[in-house]
Amino acid sequence: MSGTPRLTLVPRFSQNTPYDREDILVKLDQLISPKGAHSARSVVLHGIPEIGKTTVAAGYATKKFEYGIYDFVLWVQGQNSVSIAQSFTKIAHRLDLNGADAKSHDHNHYLVQKWLQSQGAPVLIVFDQVKSLESIEPYWPASGRETVIITTHESRLAFKDIEHDILVNRWDNETGSEFLLKQLQKNEHFEADTASAVALSETMGGHPALLTACATYVVEAKISLAEYRNLKPWNNLKTEAARESSTWALIFDQFSEDSQHLMATLCYLDPRIDPSKLLRENGSKNFPYHLDFCNHESEFSDALHKPKALGFIKASQDGGTLVIETSVQTCLRKIFPLECRQKSFNTAAELLVGVFPDRELAESQLYNKWEICNTYLRHVMHLKECFDKEMAISKEFKAPREFCILLEIAQRFLSETNNMKECMNLCQANLRALKRLGQDPEQADFEAAILSHQAQATESLGDPEKAIELNKEVYNIRLKQEQVQKPGNSTAELKTAKTRLAKVANNVGYCCDTANIHEEAKKWFIKSEEIWTSMINDKLEEQPRPARHVANHARCLTYLRNFDEEVESKFKMAIIELQNEDPINQAIALFGRATLLRKQSKFKEAKEQYFGARSAWQKLDGTGFHPFSAACGYRLGTCCLRLEEFRAAISHLEESCEQSKVWKADRPVEHARGLLMLSEALEADSTSTQADRDAHKRDAEALLRNAHIDPMQDNIVDACDDRVPIFWR
Repeated sequence: MSGTPRLTLVPRFSQNTPYDREDILVKLDQLISPKGAHSARSVVLHGIPEIGKTTVAAGYATKKFEYGIYDFVLWVQGQNSVSIAQSFTKIAHRLDLNGADAKSHDHNHYLVQKWLQSQGAPVLIVFDQVKSLESIEPYWPASGRETVIITTHESRLAFKDIEHDILVNRWDNETGSEFLLKQLQKNEHFEADTASAVALSETMGGHPALLTACATYVVEAKISLAEYRNLKPWNNLKTEAARESSTWALIFDQFSEDSQHLMATLCYLDPRIDPSKLLRENGSKNFPYHLDFCNHESEFSDALHKPKALGFIKASQDGGTLVIETSVQTCLRKIFPLECRQKSFNTAAELLVGVFPDRELAESQLYNKWEICNTYLRHVMHLKECFDKEMAISKEFKAPREFCILLEIAQRFLSETNNMKECMNLCQANLRALKRLGQDPEQADFEAAILSHQAQATESLGDPEKAIELNKEVYNIRLKQEQVQKPGNSTAELKTAKTRLAKVANNVGYCCDTANIHEEAKKWFIKSEEIWTSMINDKLEEQPRPARHVANHARCLTYLRNFDEEVESKFKMAIIELQNEDPINQAIALFGRATLLRKQSKFKEAKEQYFGARSAWQKLDGTGFHPFSAACGYRLGTCCLRLEEFRAAISHLEESCEQSKVWKADRPVEHARGLLMLSEALEADSTSTQADRDAHKRDAEALLRNAHIDPMQDNIVDACDDRVPIFWR
């Protein structure tokens, strides 16, 4: 093994030796060890929350790495698609893979999968705290050689396709008492009161988190187990839940006021991410006053002292000190009264709004702010999950407007980075939050933004008809806002109302184009143009119609087979205007003009425009595996095929398929059309084999059948094209 590169990514704060779980470690060896009796490749560790599944997985992985059984141990935070994607980005960087890009999770996922397929060394992958098999399916190692451990508190039935499962259960009374006594050895006045330890283990149901909390309090209060049993707040409680809450309340009451504020806030942030920057480098003008001590080194250190001493806060992977134990976070929230939970939730939302881009910026494009959004996104996702839990607990729990703003900005970011499913999830959460917002003057604006992001996601994921409905709802909201403008209102307010109306009309238009209702799309583009023209005539606006709207209108006319000089002129004007804006809209306009040329069978000229579109798109870091990038390769391939440049066609189509393969689960039609055209290009090239052609065609047909599309219909490639979003069709 000397000289062989090795790497473990097991979180340091999880590398605790699992206490008395030897039976589980033996089972794991029997099931998944390369030298085990069964040699299975996957196993699920499941059980109730906070029972120690992560500790078992971390302990097993660490031990096997140290013994040289695995050369690579990769750790994936499996809570949601965001944490999973970010984990693969971290893996790509830690493996030092060429081309790894912090902004491009899809690309990093591709690089890691490619690396796994090339590996001969043994690899163990842990997917920790997974909620469903569906969430990790796109990330499942493709080579089939890796060993996989999944931890979850979900039902075993959710993971029925995994080869084996192991239940991680509570301890029996004897084991629980032994664990409790071991923890108490930290107490200088330690007495081995076995009888009290057994009694406490029995009444606490052998739950590790509760036994740990009990030991923590006994050590801190410097009392005996017998004295703890006789504490009035605890002794008379009959249920395990009540005893657990009382134990944690006893500990929390030991903290200073600053420590309590800090711990309460941390309970609503992602427990696996060090929030130091959020607390100490937050430039918000509205930084919560009760956390002002975070800005003073000595006061901050004092607030951390007791939580760290009690093990509530531990070292993070990057050497920080503000990683709160998940079990601590969960249990503390249970003891907080509604007022405290509401205040702590509001504080977390205020902190995050303070570091995210301004809401006004989120109405346009966030590309230059992707890095900051990506840094804090997991905190947003965690806060969203906390909100759903709070809603289930209390009808009185409110959604602060900062939370709604935060979700709105995060929705925009997820839409721009092509995480449409998670964008939809946040939209649904924000609609739920609006019901708990109360009276707010911007209620309609919040609703319009949510519906607009929902429309973007549904159009992109293949349901343009639903997107049209959603955008029409937005249009009606904006129309009412425009109609209620009074003569006394400011010019700026009227301009804002009309500008938003014109933008929504444009959005309805492009969704109609994706739905292949091009005549209807034309009506909406004309409506958008008329609104903008009226603003100019009324001296509300000096600037001409936005160039991206002009390009969208021209593309609509192209699909109506209007190839006259006016359409060409619209594209040229838009492309020139967009040179001074970000490259995204310029790339889309170039792609639209290429479509115009292609539909006139001017394949050479179209190819040049597709090259231009790809070149503009590639100016953006982190977008190489966006569907638009794959579509550029696809269209370059189809143009080369028509020009009988077969080797070039194959090269472009292979590259396109490599990209579209990453998100084929969400966009099967886009990947299928690439495979079909690649099969056609290979057939035209005399050096290819029948087996290669058939394999691509077979894969495409399987994808289409799963998408309920008949692959045997005439002109199947055209049928696929008609289902692709209009921006990269």
